[in-house]
Amino acid sequence: MPTNTAAVDARELPWQAVHYLRKTVNFNDTGISSGIPFAQYLPAGASITGSRITVDGNNVTLDGYDCTGIDIQQDGDNLTVTNTKFVVQGDGASKCIFGNTTANGLTVRYCTFDGQNFDTDTGPFIDFRGGSGTITIEWNWFHNIAGDFLSIAVASGATVTQVIRFNVLENNAMQAAHPDWMQTGTAGTLNSTISFNLGYQHNSVTGTQGFVIELSTLTTISNNCMIAIGDPGTISRFIQFTADTVTGVANTNYCDMSAAILF
Repeated sequence: MPTNTAAVDARELPWQAVHYLRKTVNFNDTGISSGIPFAQYLPAGASITGSRITVDGNNVTLDGYDCTGIDIQQDGDNLTVTNTKFVVQGDGASKCIFGNTTANGLTVRYCTFDGQNFDTDTGPFIDFRGGSGTITIEWNWFHNIAGDFLSIAVASGATVTQVIRFNVLENNAMQAAHPDWMQTGTAGTLNSTISFNLGYQHNSVTGTQGFVIELSTLTTISNNCMIAIGDPGTISRFIQFTADTVTGVANTNYCDMSAAILF
């Protein structure tokens, strides 16, 4: 993967992540696949019941699984999910990765998330509601979901540093009303850096919103490429800081407003 981000156009960098995911990642053929509970292939601290992997251990890494129709619930600390494919298998399906209120810290990188255009309020792909630590979401491809791509709601009294970078967020609002590319909220302290992502909305049914930042302490949104094409109102706005956000900074972003109502 490229490392010299200063020399790479923000519009090109996330697509390199998609190219990498398509050409390089080899999902584990003997791992979790198609809802079959291959429990023997899970690391210590993780178990599977039905179509849900529960991670209650700390510092667990899930690497190289095909999670088609399978979701992950994080109860422990510092879970890493990498090189993994998620494919939603039905309307109203549960989150692909859910960080429970007991969870602290999460890393998701080099993964693909496909909502398959199901037409009820499916999602978000990643829903984190835990406590303190660092959340890193990078080099992923999120696409074709009814609801939100990402939802981060930090628990009361927690302090979280969040880094969202080098991702492609392509097409949500596939029937669901009022989704967002990403929405944050906190009863604690949430400091976020959202950079070098591509938001690309070229197909939606109900219209969407971009990065909606609520109840956050400090958020910087920079060097992102945000594109909306198609019917007017495909996206209502790319960035929104609500009044309860203490400090919100947006700079050096590229926006194609062709089908957007507001910046």
